[in-house]
Amino acid sequence: MYKEVVKFENYEGEEVEKTLYFNITKAEIVMLEAKYPEGIQAHINKVIESKDKKQIMDLFEMFITMSYGKRDDDNNFVKLDENELRAFKASEVYSELFMRLLTDGEAQEKFFVGIMPKEIREAAAKDISKMDKLTALPSNS
Repeated sequence: MYKEVVKFENYEGEEVEKTLYFNITKAEIVMLEAKYPEGIQAHINKVIESKDKKQIMDLFEMFITMSYGKRDDDNNFVKLDENELRAFKASEVYSELFMRLLTDGEAQEKFFVGIMPKEIREAAAKDISKMDKLTALPSNS
């Protein structure tokens, strides 16, 4: 499981900090491998090489939405239902996270490695470090 603290400005102009949780299970990785005939890693590489900003943003959105969840009272990770996910995607915290991932290579690496199942994190880290960063947009700095 990956934990990310995101600071953002709410609609009242106040700076707010929210802790977000992300996780992809081994079963979800297997499903992603089956979804893309060339495999998910090859698909990601193809998207990166294409430099197609829409495809890159779609890739980020897919991984964020499929891995986002919350912790329940027993400290278990629980995926959100469609209404909760829709509300999250309409929020400023989602916007801040999405823009950070689009523009910050280090944040991308931490996110993509962190959401992976524990058993494949090391291999994922090696693969991600070999790839060009997925940056789709220039950073604000």
